[in-house]
Amino acid sequence: MHYLVYNKKNKEFVEHLWFLCKEQGIIENPIKELNRLDKRSNHYTLAYGFQTFTLPYFTDKYNLWYTKVEGANIKIVPNNILNLLTPISIAYWISGDGTFDKSRNRVIICTDNFTIENIKSLQDVLLNKFNIDSYLKSAGNVDKDQRRIVIPKRELIKFQDLIKPHLHESMYYRIGL
Repeated sequence: MHYLVYNKKNKEFVEHLWFLCKEQGIIENPIKELNRLDKRSNHYTLAYGFQTFTLPYFTDKYNLWYTKVEGANIKIVPNNILNLLTPISIAYWISGDGTFDKSRNRVIICTDNFTIENIKSLQDVLLNKFNIDSYLKSAGNVDKDQRRIVIPKRELIKFQDLIKPHLHESMYYRIGL
């Protein structure tokens, strides 16, 4: 079984995902409330999640995005990312790894665990397939090599128009809507 968890703020999105998975017959149990320890603040927070069945489909997807290096699973961008990245997949990507920076009116996509080469591959697809320009910023972590993709203010409306039709309403805040 695989567990999918989102914080309390995203309960409506968890319900949306649960319904999609239920339609596909890949879950059996209802959504659970979870008290999770946030190790950064040492406080418990309420989260919502559900388990999916372990299926070859998920294993195949996992193997596309991870490789084993010296016994550790390392996140990678698949070679066929040009085909995989669609407005729908970007909408779900933003739902999990996107944030809106109100102070600068921009979207930040957390790509912290990818290599610079992998992140540039993602940027290339955004630019060449969707005409969305972006730049990189430091993730601000201890590891200075970690970067995030930034969709700047000048590209924001184009980016919003691309994914809004596929973005669950509860996630509009992640693109400044």
